[in-house]
Amino acid sequence: AEWSEHQTATIGAIATTTAYNEGDLWFQDAFAYVRRNLALFDEQMRERFADVGYIKPQGTYIAWLDFSPLGIDDPAAYFLEKAQVALTDGRSCGETGAGCVRVNIAMPYPLLVECLDRMYGALHADGLL
Repeated sequence: AEWSEHQTATIGAIATTTAYNEGDLWFQDAFAYVRRNLALFDEQMRERFADVGYIKPQGTYIAWLDFSPLGIDDPAAYFLEKAQVALTDGRSCGETGAGCVRVNIAMPYPLLVECLDRMYGALHADGLL
């Protein structure tokens, strides 16, 4: 009884088994969608955000952006205030992450486009790009 909250629920076991046995089509569609987002993100980093340090996601859907070349010490706060875009503060990964953010690109494509447009707009309005 004391460990009951740590056991796998029946519905979870059924869902997991079904996902492994019958979920390949869904997975392939979802994976293609994230790859499309990554292609857009890569293009934007090369074109509109060329002065921003960028580490392309490797095996995941999280990108690492370094805004210290633009003189932004706290890009998570900057983009939340100036563009209404929430990003993960790089310092949550250690002090070497100062000036950086983590970006989750596994989101609806139109929302990713809007986030990139808002971020670019904020940087452009402040003369940083």
